[in-house]
Amino acid sequence: MKEVLAQYSEADNTQDLFLFWEKELLLRQQLRHADSELETISPVSSAELDFIYRSLYFSGRKNDFFLILFNNMHIMPVLNWLVHSSRTLICGFLEFLPWYIDKHQVQPQKLQFIINIYKAEYQQLFAAVINVLSLEECSFLLSRSANPDLRELIKHREDTLLSERNKYFYGISAEPPAGMDYPTPFGDKLQLLTEAVDLLQASSAINFHEPYGAERFRLLLQATDKVFHCGMVEDCLIIAMDIYEDYQQRNRLVELLEDAIIYKEFYRILRKTIPLYALLFKPLQPYSLAIDIYDRYFPRIDYDLASLQYLNIYESVLEGLNGQEEHILMEIFYKALKIQKYRPREPLLLYDNELMENIGNMHLLQIEQSYQQKLNSLPHEAFVIMEFSRFLQKQGKIEAGKEYLQGLLAAYMQLWKWLPSRLFVKQPIIEELAPFADERKRKEAAQLLEYIEDYSDEKLRGEIHLKPDLFKKKKARIKREIFTGKFLGVL
Repeated sequence: MKEVLAQYSEADNTQDLFLFWEKELLLRQQLRHADSELETISPVSSAELDFIYRSLYFSGRKNDFFLILFNNMHIMPVLNWLVHSSRTLICGFLEFLPWYIDKHQVQPQKLQFIINIYKAEYQQLFAAVINVLSLEECSFLLSRSANPDLRELIKHREDTLLSERNKYFYGISAEPPAGMDYPTPFGDKLQLLTEAVDLLQASSAINFHEPYGAERFRLLLQATDKVFHCGMVEDCLIIAMDIYEDYQQRNRLVELLEDAIIYKEFYRILRKTIPLYALLFKPLQPYSLAIDIYDRYFPRIDYDLASLQYLNIYESVLEGLNGQEEHILMEIFYKALKIQKYRPREPLLLYDNELMENIGNMHLLQIEQSYQQKLNSLPHEAFVIMEFSRFLQKQGKIEAGKEYLQGLLAAYMQLWKWLPSRLFVKQPIIEELAPFADERKRKEAAQLLEYIEDYSDEKLRGEIHLKPDLFKKKKARIKREIFTGKFLGVL
């Protein structure tokens, strides 16, 4: 098509009118039979646009012509050409826009021309266009339009979307009240929930021309990852299972390179989700459960063997914390060696000379840095290292100062705030670490433990039913955390 336009420009310069008509007729036929490169055509003058108009509009290819117009509305000659066109043509283009915008993902910037071509006489047609815009597109146009009639149309659409959004978001406010912040290692939980629902809405099949193409699968996996960030581990795993099953059955539209990227994204999400799920729901045998989930539901996704080995280590650490201390350090040492096979640059949890000697301060600092770095990337590994630290403290293998133990308690509390599970806050943890914390943290930890033991499911339901406003108060943060844990089924 570009070549046809180039030939037309050359013919347009000829002095012989009859030769020009003959050449144009031939070029129009060529343009009508061209089926590709529509999105790359960029007329640079009104004469070229007239030529494309004569070639396509009157030969049953109106939508192809409107697509060329749409893609070039940022060019002033094209915009002016449309504005000064016939009413029939303008109405046809405005009727084309809602269908096109609804079926394709359009960048808000590409809709800037709506402001420039708006006229009150086409109000109903513009209303149809505005009624397919997204919240992001409405916000973009509102910030740039000064026309009161157009602004009213856009504002009405924005209000409708916000109302629907509130319904879809289960009442989650985009701007939570003061004092309702919910910090976690991944960010504020309310903000994360909002982002997760946004992504899930955006990944709906109705938003894609090819619902089983690579673009939608990538977006679905982004949404899944965001659900994990919300602390909804079980939900994340279920969504991943559903996407994986769909992908195995309907990925014929995905190219080989995109296929490799999608499998890599599955690997990245599952390496943190499956181990943590196994710790939450089968803490005595998490390793075998994790392997079973991979084999049963994700047979074509590779294990992260190093990451799974942490579950193996946890089983030994748990035995040690429960009093079965004989040979436990030796078990942990040999299990930790397997991790170094896959991650040679990662410091060992335990060195051979430390089987008989205490762990020095330099190595203890490495252990602390390791779990701190993993809190928001591989939380299950961070937790296992933290439990290992607690085991070393209990065994007298480390001389941890007050600052180290305060940091350890703070890390447990961070995991609790992200995912309120008994796994992260239990009586032995609080009893062993709280005495080293400052008074405020010590009271908070003690109160948290007291609330966990005191709030049965029945008591919590009754209090929410009778006094729901109490849970919105700033001082009710612990109650909200406990409710979250109960709701997620991990407390």
